[in-house]
Amino acid sequence: MMPRRHAVWRRHLVAIVVGLAIGFAVREAMKPESAVVRSIVPTTVLPDKRFNRLSGAVDLLEKGLDGRRRTLQEAAEHRSAVLDLPPRDLKRLFERIKDEAPPDYETLEALFSAWGESAPQEALVALEGLPYRSRIVAKRALLSSWVLSDTEGAFKFVQSGVSREQVDFFPAEKDAGLWRMLAYADPHRALKRAATIGDSARRRKIETDIVAQMSYEDPRSALAWLAENSEGEEQEFAMGRAIAGWASTEPNEALHYLSGLDEDLASGKIYERFGGALVHDAGIAQGMLEDVPEAHRDRFWGGFLENYASRDPARAAEMSTMLTSGEARRGAFFQIASQWSFKDPLAASEWVGSLAKSRARDAAISGLAHTLMESDPEAGVSWFADMDYEGDLNPHLHNAMLRWLRQDEAAARAWIEAQPPDRVAPELVKKVFDGRSGSK
Repeated sequence: MMPRRHAVWRRHLVAIVVGLAIGFAVREAMKPESAVVRSIVPTTVLPDKRFNRLSGAVDLLEKGLDGRRRTLQEAAEHRSAVLDLPPRDLKRLFERIKDEAPPDYETLEALFSAWGESAPQEALVALEGLPYRSRIVAKRALLSSWVLSDTEGAFKFVQSGVSREQVDFFPAEKDAGLWRMLAYADPHRALKRAATIGDSARRRKIETDIVAQMSYEDPRSALAWLAENSEGEEQEFAMGRAIAGWASTEPNEALHYLSGLDEDLASGKIYERFGGALVHDAGIAQGMLEDVPEAHRDRFWGGFLENYASRDPARAAEMSTMLTSGEARRGAFFQIASQWSFKDPLAASEWVGSLAKSRARDAAISGLAHTLMESDPEAGVSWFADMDYEGDLNPHLHNAMLRWLRQDEAAARAWIEAQPPDRVAPELVKKVFDGRSGSK
């Protein structure tokens, strides 16, 4: 049966959109300032002359700022100028900027990166006098270069004691952050060092994290390592992640590699992750569909649609007709209805209502349920009451009635008690009221 249209939906559609926009804006505004400002990210520079002329390199830092934000090119030149300073001038530059307010995190990061490579122990002594947040920035930069120039020395320092910065830095283990830095800079060296760890469980966890990082820069090596050194669900998940990362930048090469794997390695789940990575271009995904082994096409296409639904749920709904297997349809239908309900709940509900009764449609109803119940419990309850559900008792109608009872018990109870048994089953009403009584 098609869902009834409620005029209240049109009012609440506006409220949903405005609410989502306000929520996003508040969330962005409440984000704390990042402690680490990478050198390529522009940062505000005060109009006063920040640096005395230490050398020709530092002179570059004084040019063309005038209180505005650095461009990407200026930021890169800025970093390069600091990194080229000799150790003597690094120390002199530090003396000139250490007490500035607000701190120039960009310069601190570049300065301690250079200092950590040439004289890390001297840099450690210098940073102790900085304010807390500046100290965090400086120590991260120092360690990121120190771990490359003297890997053992950097690990020895981190493992030697726990400071406040190290607790913030490495919440699980004292050297976890350092492993991430080494994996980012040189994953092959990180894997070689990880092989020396005696604790097999810890070694496995660190190796997995390193290979995850490697998959972005060298997916072939990451996949080859995983094929040799992992198995079961762990292998499938990690290989799927590596393939997805590769497919997002080089989809043809990734598919060629995947097609050459043994059948026991190239699972449907990995093809699903591969399809999901092509969300940026529906044309590429459609063009590749014929090249995917027939046994995995539904998983591939379902993975694509699940992610593409966040971009264009209406088109994803149109393309979902190409799915044939129940499992792929359920996953795709759930995501399409869920994403569509945020953008146009009325259109989403009409699409779900047009679907043939099936487990896949039940999944679409599940995807729609949350938004319906959040935005307008009364409309949601009425809509669910008109939907034929594959199961014995409609769980979404049950949950919607419970939610409405919590928000407006008098109105909800009056509506529920007025419904004929062929619309709301008596046993479901009893279950709702029993659940309501038990929750008080």
